[in-house]
Amino acid sequence: MNPNRPARLNRTVLALLGLLCLAVGGVVLLVGAGFLGDLLPVPADAPLLPPGLVLPGWGPSAFAAVAVVIGLLALRWLIAQTARRPAGSNWQLSSEITTGTTHIGSDAAVRPLADEIEDYPGVRSATASLTGPHQHAHLYLRVSADDHADISELRRRIGADAIPRLTHALNLPALHADLLLRLVTAGGARTG
Repeated sequence: MNPNRPARLNRTVLALLGLLCLAVGGVVLLVGAGFLGDLLPVPADAPLLPPGLVLPGWGPSAFAAVAVVIGLLALRWLIAQTARRPAGSNWQLSSEITTGTTHIGSDAAVRPLADEIEDYPGVRSATASLTGPHQHAHLYLRVSADDHADISELRRRIGADAIPRLTHALNLPALHADLLLRLVTAGGARTG
């Protein structure tokens, strides 16, 4: 299985930002406590901005707008961390015939399953991804349903009909499945 390069880059950037914040915070604490007084070119009690500096009238508003944009981007990035979709892979399906092999993308293998679940009453959308090797497959299902849908019947049909049909079709020895079910109100708001 290939390493997840975006996740590795994500962890590296987070680690570097964390170390930078720790270093800056440590220096600020040392300066504030007076431990670096002799090493600083400026006294620790000197004002941060020159006394005669007058900020333009739009300055505070611009700084606030930039801070809000940065905050919203950080929030979007944080939300994106929770909605991770594992990478798919290609499988070689076993067969009684030895004259050739059949390869299928795991995303293509689960598309009929998602289509079937989308046809269930009350379901608005369904996505599925299949990861891992053929002997230890893992299915991730994300289903959005109306908030008035019969959740217990929906779970029963997915567990008793849809997943066993996929397991049989792909000739899997077993299939571990994670189901994320989101309820959507009439106005489109999601609940969780």
